[in-house]
Amino acid sequence: MKGIFDEFYTHHNSRRLYGYDYSLNGEYFITIVTQDRAKIFGQVAGEAVILSKLGVLAEMELQKSFEMRKEMVLDCFVIMPNHIHFIAELVKQTPDSLEKSHSYESKPVFQRKPKSISTLVSGFKSAVTRQSRRFLVEKRLKIWQANYIDHIIRDERDLEEHRQYVCNNPLNWGKDEFYL
Repeated sequence: MKGIFDEFYTHHNSRRLYGYDYSLNGEYFITIVTQDRAKIFGQVAGEAVILSKLGVLAEMELQKSFEMRKEMVLDCFVIMPNHIHFIAELVKQTPDSLEKSHSYESKPVFQRKPKSISTLVSGFKSAVTRQSRRFLVEKRLKIWQANYIDHIIRDERDLEEHRQYVCNNPLNWGKDEFYL
């Protein structure tokens, strides 16, 4: 789908939007890719993804990541053979003050803020790596690329487009930019 990955913000090898505070309320489309795009999470069969043992582990850890973070809601996700897409909603304020505020800082913050998208992704990737060592033959296998791709959801139309992209990803696997 044209437009989904057009938004790469490069500064010091980061794909984060320069100066944006990723601990703000809002929806975020996240893509996490395996190291060297290795197809370690399963295979696509028709419209479905048949998960490998590592793919099942990744799914369990993704769900656990959201269960333990009460400020985050998992909207939808798909685990593909070599990447994961999901939409996360960050809601840290009380229900009567849920107005989304997308503000920018004058200087970028390169450390992970608590209760932020980067903390969620880092914790998830670490949990999968740690848990995978229980059954992987190659204990030092590097599972993940160092970074991840994000898109800040701007409105309902943008949210619906990304939901459709996630849902249709297995069906469009042969045309996917991560398909090798």
